[in-house]
Amino acid sequence: MNPQVTPPPSTPVLQAPAIRIQQGGREVFHFSLRMTQFDDSLPEDVDPNVIGTHQRRFTPSHAKGIEGYLTDRDDWVFGPVCLSISPAFVEFVSYVGEEVDLPDVGLLSLKEGGRSALKIIDGQHRRKAIRQFLTAVLSPEEEERRARFCKSQMPVALYVEEDDTRIRQMFADMAKTKNIDAVTRARFDTRDPYNRAAEEIRLRSEWISPFVEMDRSTVARGSEKLISFNHLVLCLKTLEHGYGGRVSRAREKEAEIDLENIIERGIDWLDDFLPASRGEYLDLVSGEVDDDYLPKMRDKTFAYSATMLRILAGCHHSWGELNRGTSVDALAEFIQSMDFRTQRKTSLL
Repeated sequence: MNPQVTPPPSTPVLQAPAIRIQQGGREVFHFSLRMTQFDDSLPEDVDPNVIGTHQRRFTPSHAKGIEGYLTDRDDWVFGPVCLSISPAFVEFVSYVGEEVDLPDVGLLSLKEGGRSALKIIDGQHRRKAIRQFLTAVLSPEEEERRARFCKSQMPVALYVEEDDTRIRQMFADMAKTKNIDAVTRARFDTRDPYNRAAEEIRLRSEWISPFVEMDRSTVARGSEKLISFNHLVLCLKTLEHGYGGRVSRAREKEAEIDLENIIERGIDWLDDFLPASRGEYLDLVSGEVDDDYLPKMRDKTFAYSATMLRILAGCHHSWGELNRGTSVDALAEFIQSMDFRTQRKTSLL
């Protein structure tokens, strides 16, 4: 009879110090990976033409935008990439002994076959962007940035879950709980030159500051505000590039160089053009209106519509494109003659 031979233990495909928590009835492990290790450890690229069983459709342009963010910035920030795996591939040894008692801190190991069993719940675009950034041909300055990037880490949240239906629900729940409203993004994202320009304009304009809504992404019908801060940003972009103009990364870089001129044009539009175009804005500039003036007037004139303000910014841009060097006074007079009343069949809209 041949003696029974015990096979040697398999070598883990990934090991990392981790913290174990319980969340929603499942185990979750939090750990970090060096950027090169992160790229090597995750599943291969997803098919951009297929919606996966547990993730949204992959959008190459979104990944490209993240790659550009890494190429341009040293002070980048990423939240944790969220992965899932079957419990069959997970082994966790707690740091528990005579001198330490940390049952939820220890060494996480993924068993053989675990790498192919990993699923990306949230992070496929970051994973693709990192792969592209690590393999791109870069300038010497960008090469130095990439070298620093490789020394940093990616936080990972690994959910022990194998049911695709539950994984899809996890992705949906994550999307629901991390939405950031437009006004908060506009106020906090100072990388966008138009956000910074809008704040300067709000402070420097002779009249607009009290009428800018800073807490909501839209102006409520009963509000005394005229325009939300994020819509003021949108009007500035329209003023520069037209109603249908898109602000690309190249245009953002141009705006950084031209920032003071953008601010001056925005102030001219608010303080000179709008009051000359409509009596409604002239009333606001005069400072003689009551607190309930705007709520009362919203049903009577389109002038207090956020869409109308953007249309007027687009008109100003188009006039400048078609009549370079010509004063916008004629445009202001034309707009002044329009019927902005909301209830007339012959009104502008």
